Amino acid sequence: MPTKKIEFDSVIDKLHQKGGMHFMNVPDRIAKKFTERKAFRIFCTINNDVKYACALRPNGEGGFYINVGTPILRKGKL
Repeated sequence: MPTKKIEFDSVIDKLHQKGGMHFMNVPDRIAKKFTERKAFRIFCTINNDVKYACALRPNGEGGFYINVGTPILRKGKL
């Protein structure tokens, strides 16, 4: 299966709850290229450096996000 590269800019944010996870919002125009409502597995690269397998996940409000775990943050010195 050929690999398709799609780039977009986002900011890593953190949920405001205690122990909140880090995440990146995915623009609707990008997310709709992959899925309409379900989680979808993809590969991400942050800052052209940190590559990892992740999931495009619905946020419950019609948008999508990607989790960014602590090991990824450390590896990218973010």
